[in-house]
Amino acid sequence: MTPREFTQRLHERIPLSAAMGIEVSEFSPQRVLLSAPLKANINHVGSVFGGSIYSAGALACYTMFQAVAGAERPLTDDLVIQHGQIQYLKPVRGDFQVEASRPDEDLIRRFFDQLDRIGKGRLEVRARVLYQGEVCAQFAGRYVFSLA
Repeated sequence: MTPREFTQRLHERIPLSAAMGIEVSEFSPQRVLLSAPLKANINHVGSVFGGSIYSAGALACYTMFQAVAGAERPLTDDLVIQHGQIQYLKPVRGDFQVEASRPDEDLIRRFFDQLDRIGKGRLEVRARVLYQGEVCAQFAGRYVFSLA
């Protein structure tokens, strides 16, 4: 799937992503990169709203999960976030990017082992929120996928 195709899929299945102006710039099982404009995510002090930063992190991790899982085998969209945690490091004062990297191979293998054994698997994915090349926030999400 191309970045443009996944952007469209994201906008259709998670409409908030369209309202936020999220675009998928890179989409591979190794790296996912999303971009978002300040204008759609601005707060009362002129920086990006914290809820938008959190949501963008969750969306980047969701997208990475789809890239990793989809490369291994076709799966449905029965995926939800079970737990999310963010650390805000610096204000984001303009258009920004969110980068998610491939989870550790042991975690991916454990996810597919759980999925095959009990029909449900969990995978933790991490993302970094970037503004002008600097890390401004770090997000970690645990996602649960169920076959049933």
